[in-house]
Amino acid sequence: MIEIIKKFVIIIITIFFTLLLLEIFSRNFIKKISTKIFHFDKNALIWNQEISSHAFKKPSKSIMTNGHFKEYIFIDKNGFRINSPEENIINPKIITIGDSQTFGHGISNADTWPSLLAKSTGLSVGNLGVWGYGMQNYDYLITNLVKNFKPKYLIYGMTDNDICSYETSSTTETKYKKFLDRQNESHFRAIINNPKIYFRSFTSLGELTSGAYYKIFYETSFGISLRPLLRPKTSRNLDEKCTMPAINWLKEKALFLKKHNIKTIVLQIPHPRRTINLSKGFSQKNYKRSVELIKEHQNKSFYFFIDPIIELSEHYKRNNYERASIILPVDTHNNRFSNNILANLVKEKINELE
Repeated sequence: MIEIIKKFVIIIITIFFTLLLLEIFSRNFIKKISTKIFHFDKNALIWNQEISSHAFKKPSKSIMTNGHFKEYIFIDKNGFRINSPEENIINPKIITIGDSQTFGHGISNADTWPSLLAKSTGLSVGNLGVWGYGMQNYDYLITNLVKNFKPKYLIYGMTDNDICSYETSSTTETKYKKFLDRQNESHFRAIINNPKIYFRSFTSLGELTSGAYYKIFYETSFGISLRPLLRPKTSRNLDEKCTMPAINWLKEKALFLKKHNIKTIVLQIPHPRRTINLSKGFSQKNYKRSVELIKEHQNKSFYFFIDPIIELSEHYKRNNYERASIILPVDTHNNRFSNNILANLVKEKINELE
């Protein structure tokens, strides 16, 4: 028995040092990696008891980074993301809400779709997007914005996560408090909290493995066809059952905003994997049905819906299925090119309504 334990220990030690040597070699000669763990400065985010969630300090200046990107984040006194501390958004004609895809994860404010919309229309746009937000957070934002502003349009950048991930406030509070606690955590604590994410995001071998996985299972027809067998059903697998509560919420908020003479535009922001799958010819039956249901319930006098997946998919195909044509190199957040498509579609809708 002792001999078996000794052999087992030797095997573990051998594997550990082999991986360590490979990691050192990879970092120095193949893929350099960041030592940064956090996404935002420690004091950039605070706990907002009214939302039971995190929020940006108002006003604030911080840095968003994980080593792969570094962007200065400026938030004004009203909570809008701005280009510089000198910028002042007083009475925007358009206010946008949404999660990291609206806020602009990993990109400058100038490359976000709300900022590109402002540039292309010449209209004042206030971006209230916040990393990690969902429908349960927007109740508070919408109630407060009608008290403090008089925009003509509210544009909601709705992601797949929003539709089928509506959570109770207690669940949300627990999740977001953990998120705040993890800002600026040490490498040791990051490993203990989630070794899988640490390996994938903060080791050279992990990044190479993730990159290979992405290439195979998201950019080849063979891999895409196998993926449903490898991954369990998640909240991103839309269906009618989870879409209807979202539709009811959208209608309720649109009616509320109508009373304040604000028109609602819902901009569906599909997960890039859906865009990639569609461009490769794979059916997005559940997504299409979900979108159809939302469209059926829009009211074309004060509540409008935009689905950009066709335009995004065609753009991806025209650019030879290059990942960099739609998303960031390190995750699945939209880049300037995708955001420009979103901004142009919203601009077209506003031009129709003006």
